[in-house]
Amino acid sequence: MQETHFYNFRSTAIVLDDHKLFADSFALTLEKTSLFEKVTAYTREEELVQFLVKYRAVKKPFLFLDYYLEASQVTSILNNIRKIRTDAYIIIVSCISNPIMIKQLQEFQPDGIISKSDGVNEILDCIYALNKKNRYVSPYIQSIIDTLPDPGTNMPLTQREVEILLYFAQGHTVDATAEMMNLSRHTVAAHRRKMFEKVNVHNISGLLAYARNIELI
Repeated sequence: MQETHFYNFRSTAIVLDDHKLFADSFALTLEKTSLFEKVTAYTREEELVQFLVKYRAVKKPFLFLDYYLEASQVTSILNNIRKIRTDAYIIIVSCISNPIMIKQLQEFQPDGIISKSDGVNEILDCIYALNKKNRYVSPYIQSIIDTLPDPGTNMPLTQREVEILLYFAQGHTVDATAEMMNLSRHTVAAHRRKMFEKVNVHNISGLLAYARNIELI
């Protein structure tokens, strides 16, 4: 572990996790490092966005974001966050154990990826690396990535298809999903058909079983 405790970044750390107990616990861990002037925990994306808009003058914030947020993935909001604060450090706090999913996550270029099972040493190493303008992947997350038999293996579903799939996992129909995503029914149905073809299933039950198997839901 780096000698991170000699630093005080005089910045704000923000935790976003829809499980309040974890959000509060993780925020407390960050507070105990004494590296930040302020640590705030939120459970909803809207709260985080409101904070970033309201406090634009806050020095380069550190955002610790849960990978799964209710029925969505954090990748679906990364662009919105980056539009508001292009300078923010974005660290994904993940419970993913599927190497393909982690590889896909890396394509969105977060500044850091740590596991929910990582301890304070890994959190400190991540903060130190980011302060040195380096990206960080915790040893545990890297060990998962290293299990990929073929580094060229990719997630077969697009990000939009994954978003639609998450609505299906909640039990929403094609019509309801189309309305909530502001898409046409034809578009959602076409995405569903393509997903069936990509993962070689014939119905929504098979698609959801595939998604559970690779930890999409």
